Amino acid sequence: MRHGADQAKGVVALIPGGGGGLNLSTEGEPQNQNFLIRSRQLFYDAGYDVVSIGNPSDMVSLAPRYRSSKQHVGDLEAVIKFVKAQTNLPVWLVGTSRGTTSAAAAAVKFGNQLLAGLVLSSSVSTGKNGGAVQNEDLGDIKIPVLIVHHQSDGCSSTPTAGAQSILSDLKHAPIKKLILKTGGTATGSDCGPFHYHGYEGIEAETVADITRWVSKPTAE
Repeated sequence: MRHGADQAKGVVALIPGGGGGLNLSTEGEPQNQNFLIRSRQLFYDAGYDVVSIGNPSDMVSLAPRYRSSKQHVGDLEAVIKFVKAQTNLPVWLVGTSRGTTSAAAAAVKFGNQLLAGLVLSSSVSTGKNGGAVQNEDLGDIKIPVLIVHHQSDGCSSTPTAGAQSILSDLKHAPIKKLILKTGGTATGSDCGPFHYHGYEGIEAETVADITRWVSKPTAE
């Protein structure tokens, strides 16, 4: 989703959670109801070009541990390099739920060279199914990082206490911040997109928090 020439503030590259697929329609439009993908218009309306990153065509679903793999991170690097070749704008990598594992692994590998910063929402911090964000070498990340989490997130893989742990492990990020959200509704499953985990009912204010910070990163 692109604005006209020289009209965007930057680029947000969105990585969904779950199995990672975008569920494209016959017209090529993402149908995935993941928080980031269903909110992509909000990012665009805030003045950012939007890249929605799905699965490779030969992989229906991404296993948690695969999100840290050399192959997956290499794919993400190729996508970001392609985006940067199209624009001179800063690129922010944004992941949610299982997508935070992908985003963190990518930031460790190539973020300091290619990314303006990193945003993690509803971060995975337990290792029962693999793919915890803390398994990555977070101390190697030297770009600004925003962590967004809902205080009432009831998903067993994304406990709210884990967000603070991740923040503490970002020892060399020049700017880092944790935003804890409240409110919204919870009509679906604990780890699903329509629950506190997916910021149901507060999508607009959560995206506003992210884009406001991305426009001017601060620890305050």
